Amino acid sequence: MTGLSDRDNTHFVHPWEGMAALGPNQRSMVEGSKGICVTDAQDRRLIEGPAGMWCVQIGYGRDKMA
Repeated sequence: MTGLSDRDNTHFVHPWEGMAALGPNQRSMVEGSKGICVTDAQDRRLIEGPAGMWCVQIGYGRDKMA
């Protein structure tokens, strides 16, 4: 694990993870987004669900909302 993943593990606490797993986690990194989906580094489209824990999810790239 190098680069962005290392920085994420070193400097950020993710509220949905247990503190015992802090540091060695390997998370998906988002590379793009459109509508309600994000695209990870392996080019998989995933529904962006966790954002709903803190805000109302209206989707990405909504020009009318901007």
